Amino acid sequence: MDDINKKPQIKDYPLWQLEKIAKETLENAEKCIEGYRVDVEKLLEVKFGIIIDIHYNLQAKYGVMGYMLTHGKRLFVDNQLLDDSRFEQRYRFTLAEELAHHIIHKNIYVGCKTVDERIHAESLLTRQESYFLEHNAKALASAILMPKTIIENRVDNLFSTIGNGSKHTISIIGILSRDFDVSQPAIRRRLLNLGYHKKSNLNLKKE
Repeated sequence: MDDINKKPQIKDYPLWQLEKIAKETLENAEKCIEGYRVDVEKLLEVKFGIIIDIHYNLQAKYGVMGYMLTHGKRLFVDNQLLDDSRFEQRYRFTLAEELAHHIIHKNIYVGCKTVDERIHAESLLTRQESYFLEHNAKALASAILMPKTIIENRVDNLFSTIGNGSKHTISIIGILSRDFDVSQPAIRRRLLNLGYHKKSNLNLKKE
């Protein structure tokens, strides 16, 4: 328990660094990208050797949809993410977010052998560190599921064919959501992180 009770160190990654990490994550993983869609299951299993498993009633018991035990390279997800097709996009993002934690937050979860120990490790964080933990993991997950070059090229194409105006926002976000198989709020956040609220006429501030 000594390792678990140590105060973990956590940093706030700038977006440019998360983009670099995402690019490195997808290197030599071309077979994991089909069209615009990143097959995050294949990425986890083939490139990282991580096994995806089910934890029944995880969300009900612990309030989380997924977690990874790094020492065994095993990623557990709540059974309803797999049982209900309505949660497909949430399932994909959960996998990407846990992969992000695995890449940039290993030092926080080292020594954790159960979900209880992982939750305890997170409880040692300050409020600011907890924010960095989740904010950085979500931003990295977005960059993995929506690679910068691929989504920027697709957006440029849509601007040419549909238009670059506030009135085109809903249509473009809807198309990108289907292309990349992620939720519309995730698309909106990704476009904000890439600066499209400044370099386009899209209305990205409203959820």
